[in-house]
Amino acid sequence: MQQKRGTHVEQPTSESSEPEDRLLRLPEVLRLYPVSKSAWYAGITAGRYPAGIKLSSRSVAWRKVGHRRPRPRCD
Repeated sequence: MQQKRGTHVEQPTSESSEPEDRLLRLPEVLRLYPVSKSAWYAGITAGRYPAGIKLSSRSVAWRKVGHRRPRPRCD
């Protein structure tokens, strides 16, 4: 007797289907903020961007909810 194998069809993920509180690694963050790595880290030091969450000694991630594009300044 043969068992029928189920087929798994992966659904395309859209940004709206992702959990709002998920963690983003640096390449994903840099897609949201089109700056260089060094500019990103300088922005963290200056307080423009949120600091990351240390996952391990060599791994950092940022919360997605904290990544909203900054509003343009009206001076």
